[in-house]
Amino acid sequence: YHFLIYPVPININYFWNLGVIILVFLIIQIISGLLLTLFYSTDSNYYSIIYIIKEVYFGYIIKYIHNNGATFISFFILVFQQAFRIPKNK
Repeated sequence: YHFLIYPVPININYFWNLGVIILVFLIIQIISGLLLTLFYSTDSNYYSIIYIIKEVYFGYIIKYIHNNGATFISFFILVFQQAFRIPKNK
């Protein structure tokens, strides 16, 4: 627990944590996307994805990590757009 003794600036709030989480998911998206492009071919799209899921070692895990990471990032983008929008006057 040596990290508890380091001083923390006062202006850090929970938005910094959400930003770091989104950054981590973005890095995971880039890495998993690069790994998926190694095995993806545009000749037969459906069979290429089936090949990734069934034949590539841990291919199904990489595909689902990439899929769920994209969903997570788009969810937080929508939440931030709705949370910080200026309300309309009626």
